[in-house]
Amino acid sequence: ERTKAVVSTQSTGEGYIIVETNFRVYAYTSSDLDIALIALFVETLHRFDNFLVGQMTRESVQMALQNGISAQQILDFLRTHAHPQMLEKKGNGPVIPPTVTDQLFLWEMERTRISTEEGVLYSQFLSDSDFKVVQE
Repeated sequence: ERTKAVVSTQSTGEGYIIVETNFRVYAYTSSDLDIALIALFVETLHRFDNFLVGQMTRESVQMALQNGISAQQILDFLRTHAHPQMLEKKGNGPVIPPTVTDQLFLWEMERTRISTEEGVLYSQFLSDSDFKVVQE
């Protein structure tokens, strides 16, 4: 029955990705393009003919962020390609588990915690008056 589900989701263009709260990602696809897109932010653990098992890790998501992919873009991709069973199970709730959503944004914020600005350092003043002249 699972094979039928895989074939039907691919032929109808429906979603094919399942995301679990433990950051495990399952993709029912044999498309090299789909697999390559998922591999941009997921570490591949197992790959079969019509099935991919991967794990979103801090490192894999950080690599995607370094390549210019935002956390919101990752979430949009996962929502857009969510497997029909995920959509049915959630009803009106979030499609992607909130723990995954929150953690992706936290990993993205890690990259912007510190900002740098150019500055000039003046040192070795001979007296306070010399310092006050530069300060003004």
